[in-house]
Formats: sequence, structure tokens, C-alpha cells
Amino acid sequence: MDRRQIVVETGLSDEVDYRGVSFVRHARTRFVEGSKKPETPKFPELGDPWCALTVRARLERMGETYRRLPHSPDTRPQQHKSCMPTPLLELFKDMPPGPLRPGVTDAALAAANQAIDGLNNRNRRIAWAVANKINDNKLGKWLGHDRNYASRAKQMVLKILALRWNHLGWRPDHEDVAHACAFLHRNFD
Repeated sequence: MDRRQIVVETGLSDEVDYRGVSFVRHARTRFVEGSKKPETPKFPELGDPWCALTVRARLERMGETYRRLPHSPDTRPQQHKSCMPTPLLELFKDMPPGPLRPGVTDAALAAANQAIDGLNNRNRRIAWAVANKINDNKLGKWLGHDRNYASRAKQMVLKILALRWNHLGWRPDHEDVAHACAFLHRNFD
């Protein structure tokens, strides 16, 4: 009985030259020796401690929240006088102002601010790369290393954040667990 297993590596962006034709390889397979059955992934649930998967979900949620915030020059009062006629300005001056953060709840903003607090400058850049779904090749170039180093750095930051948040007694909320289950192709309701 053959005890070899096939491992599929995805998320690659390797440039390969095969018989004079260059292309980008996004995945590869290889055989490994193994006698154990492959481990089925454990889906996170509410109340579970933080793990790398739920931390990644929180960081991506942080990136989505910050992208929905308006840019600061658009929300500050401007120094130029409005070109709107005075009678129209008088109509709108008593109306309540619109929300400064359309589509961003206070809970989502608090979770986003919590995610990035307490990281040093280098780890903060790596956490932002995770939040913005930047691949390992690009992150490796930004850090001045290769993609393997960038992948290990991402895993290290996820582990650091999971340990810190577990130490503080925080737990992932419903949105983090649902986002993490979406990574594993399972609906969480």
C-alpha cells in the first residue's frame, strides 16, 4: 500500500520558463511521505480563542472598514467660500449633518482600531499587507526579502496577534468567525 500523499500549494506567483515560454504558476503539487490521514480543518466557533485564521479575518475586516472611511480632506471644512447661492445655503443650514462615516458602524471601527493597536512599525506594515490581501511576492519586495520570508513574517504576525489577544481575554465576534469560515468555504449563521 502506497503511503504517499499529494500536497497542493496555492497562492503562488512564480514566474516559470518552460521551453522558451514564460508563464506565472499559481499552484503546484508534490508528493510527500505520510502515514497519517490528512487533518480536517477545524471551523472556528463563537467563544473559541483567537487563531491565525480568525486574526486574518479581523485584519481583513479592518482593511475593509478603513477603506470605507472618507478621506480627511473631504470631510474637513474648506477655506473657500461656497459657490452655492445664499438662498439655497439658508435652506440647508438648519438640516442635520449627514453621517461622516457612511456604512461604518461604531463596533466595526472599534474592532479595526483594536486590531492595529500595540504593533511595532515593522509588524504593522505586515498586518496591513494581510488586511489588504497583498501577495507574498509583493510583500517580500517591500521588505527586501523573498516570498518565503514574507510568508513566514505574515504567519509570525498572525501568531503574535493571536497570543496577545488571547492574553488580554478578547474573543472573536460573530463577524470574525463568519469571515474565517468563508475562508474554509462554509456558511456560518
